Amino acid sequence: PLVGHAATVKPSAPSSYVVDLDANVVRAAERAEIVRPIASLTKLMTAMVLLDAHADLGRTVAYDPKRHYAYRNWMWFRTGDRLTGRDLLLTTLVGSQNITARMLADVARIPESTVVARMNAKAQSLGLVQTRFVDVHGLSPKNISTAGEVARMFEVALTYPDIADVLGRGSARVTITPKRGKARTALFSHTNVLLKRTQRFATEASKTGYLDEAGDALAMRVRDPKSGHRFIVVTLGEPRRNPRFSIAKRLAEAAVHTQQIARVR
Repeated sequence: PLVGHAATVKPSAPSSYVVDLDANVVRAAERAEIVRPIASLTKLMTAMVLLDAHADLGRTVAYDPKRHYAYRNWMWFRTGDRLTGRDLLLTTLVGSQNITARMLADVARIPESTVVARMNAKAQSLGLVQTRFVDVHGLSPKNISTAGEVARMFEVALTYPDIADVLGRGSARVTITPKRGKARTALFSHTNVLLKRTQRFATEASKTGYLDEAGDALAMRVRDPKSGHRFIVVTLGEPRRNPRFSIAKRLAEAAVHTQQIARVR
């Protein structure tokens, strides 16, 4: 049985976890063992599994609404629209698009159900015993993990050069080629609003998620510009408010501030 499984229905307080990668020290952990929905952070494992399968990112995939539709068609895809695997990876991780997460499975020529099975197998191989997946995009609240295990998943995801490159971008531009007519370009910003503001820390990579059942979710790697120390910061279940990810921002600032004090001492 899953430890804390009874707490997967939207606990009132968020979970958080901060680890100093260079010192290999956990700097903060609040309710980090509680199992809860992780929303679009699911896409991190989707991307890893498809890259493990040596998916050809130069291959194009055509949108088929009967096979690929998932809430919601924010990019106004039409039947037959084609994107390369690389552009699908961009839209899935930077724009957090659900449809393109499903299309990615076709890049690797793997049935979606097989992708999900491999996602769970990889989670187990990484020792993520509280992590489970039921889809490739994270729309189901049954995609679950803990803040501590998400931090580990994110750390591993960033060892993939293609994923690290994509998650470090503040925006992305992709080309959509229709069945007929001219290709069109779509430009979108990263869903992490912290990238758009000046911070006391440098954000090297991040992935966001949101569901009503999950609240806001964020995993990011930040760097102290003075010491060079890198931290992974994870928050799950942040209440949606303005500004978004305020807890994650405070945690990152505190981690950097503590590191700077340690250097002075």
